Amino acid sequence: MSSRTAEQEQELQNKREELKKLERQNTQEPQKTNYIPWIIGGVILVGIVGIIYYFLTRKKDHNE
Repeated sequence: MSSRTAEQEQELQNKREELKKLERQNTQEPQKTNYIPWIIGGVILVGIVGIIYYFLTRKKDHNE
């Protein structure tokens, strides 16, 4: 029923095999959590809090 050439059929078969291989690989390796964004975000948050604390305490020293 299909009007594909032999070359197209072979290409389709190769893509199906590659997809099966990738699916097996994906199910075998559990997804690892990337903590780098959390670490960078934490450092930035601590820096911002530190800067705010510095300016708040500095203003109090000048008022006295």
